[in-house]
Amino acid sequence: MRLALLRSELLRSHRTFTWGSVGVSLFIAAWSINLSHSLMSAGLVTDEGRWAGNILAWLSFYPDFFALVIGTLVGAMAQWREQRVREGGTAWRAIDPRRVAGTRAAVLALSALACQAGLLVPVVGYGLASGAGWGPVADYLRFAALMWVSVTGASLWGLALARLIGGVAVGLAPVAAAVWSTAGTLRAEGPTWLVEPWTWMIRTTLPLLGVHGNSVNLEPGDAAWSYPFWPGMLLQSLVTVLGLVVVLVTAGTGGRTAWSTRRAGAGRRTDIADDGVGGRPTETAASEVSPASSVSEVSPEVLPTAARPAPGRHAAPAQPGTGRAVALLPAQVTAAGGGRRSTGLALAPVLPWRLWAVLTLPLLGLVALVRAAYSSSAAVSLVALAGVPITATVVGVTTWVSLRGAWRSLLMRTTPLRATCAALLPAWGFLSGVLLLAWGVGAAGSELFPVEPDPELPAVAGEVYVAVTIPFVALMLLALAYALTQTAGLAASITVTVIGLLAGLVIAGNEVIVSTPGLWLSAPWGWASVAGSYPARWLAVVGLSLVLALAALTVSAASGRRVAMRDGE
Repeated sequence: MRLALLRSELLRSHRTFTWGSVGVSLFIAAWSINLSHSLMSAGLVTDEGRWAGNILAWLSFYPDFFALVIGTLVGAMAQWREQRVREGGTAWRAIDPRRVAGTRAAVLALSALACQAGLLVPVVGYGLASGAGWGPVADYLRFAALMWVSVTGASLWGLALARLIGGVAVGLAPVAAAVWSTAGTLRAEGPTWLVEPWTWMIRTTLPLLGVHGNSVNLEPGDAAWSYPFWPGMLLQSLVTVLGLVVVLVTAGTGGRTAWSTRRAGAGRRTDIADDGVGGRPTETAASEVSPASSVSEVSPEVLPTAARPAPGRHAAPAQPGTGRAVALLPAQVTAAGGGRRSTGLALAPVLPWRLWAVLTLPLLGLVALVRAAYSSSAAVSLVALAGVPITATVVGVTTWVSLRGAWRSLLMRTTPLRATCAALLPAWGFLSGVLLLAWGVGAAGSELFPVEPDPELPAVAGEVYVAVTIPFVALMLLALAYALTQTAGLAASITVTVIGLLAGLVIAGNEVIVSTPGLWLSAPWGWASVAGSYPARWLAVVGLSLVLALAALTVSAASGRRVAMRDGE
């Protein structure tokens, strides 16, 4: 029976982010190898006699940021998925919930192990291919073991959080992990590390990778070289064991009902009803639909002509500005009497305007704070490197979330391309306005067009080119986030954004690295900053952003009908 449970968990996790996270590790390894090789070839950095171009030091981005973020996201997504499908049938069978939880934890541990293999195998292969040999085998094997234990623990804590608070953990768990990791990198070499659990993993990796907490190479004789391995390993194992205990203790709580997506991913209980199209189930809010409405749906006889609900049907109305996924009827996207109605006007009330407006306030406040505490250039850099990618992703993800419940009904009255454009165009307008407003707050008081320009400096300040490219870069990232969430799921969109954000900070935010010809192309999340640093590239940034935006829209439109036919994510 235990093998049957394990096989069941493995089958249900097939083609999900549980195993898709291995692709993230492969990408991080490939990105680190490319970055190391490119900078070494350009003569911008040296390996200081270390193995394979100092590739292990470039892997420090993984424990410093990615490992725990991806781990918690894997665990939260796994539990959220199981809650939505009622535990794959085990919720109503005579199976001990603790056995199910233990089996799920084993699958997460296998996934974490596969992630470490995906990170390490390409790096070792690169070392062998470059003629550097096997290198410090003991160091990178201990690093892999530590990462396996740490990522497994992060997955278990993400699972427990999703079980306790629902789907909102999909967004909250990675954010908490990012804060935890950042605190660890800042305090890893502090004297009080033993009572600061967020430092235990990072501190242990420093001598293994040969870096400080800020990823700067260790100098010969640095105290960090002598940090022992086993205390950190044992402490991280304790964190993982505690996570497993919480998962087992909370087994059987939460997770017994299906959960729909509200706003940007908050869980709420739903009933399952037939939508009358192909006999497939859809989720309708239990609090907004009368009991009778779960029995009957739209009558097939009246859909082609009047597109109105059958008698006795009480549809959940679209609440303007809530951003909630609701089951819209085809009649709600057409004018009364069967006439045509603008798709954009029909979809506009469903977009989460209030959520976007609320999230605008902390963005503007943070930019103003940086402007007052540091300088206008620092505030504009914050907008270009962090504000643009984060806000574009939030708007793209929440736009799809707000349409997901009504997507099949929408496609009965319009094409995927029209529906996508009708939703994204107003979202892009709002996003561009907010980002340009944030840019204005950051650039306030700076001299954008010098009256007496310096012959050695451009006549137009770099901040102007940032403003020119912001709408186009935002469109690209908005379309990408929307298409990824629609086709690959929320976890994929969050993961790609995290990777892209870090790539933008490392490449576009570094004056030395961004000067490397062609390397800036690998960090589209930071292209607005690239245009500010090198104004000659602004036309290339605009053109490439439009090309990638059109590509994302094409992928979204081409997969629209397939997405409408699938059962959930």
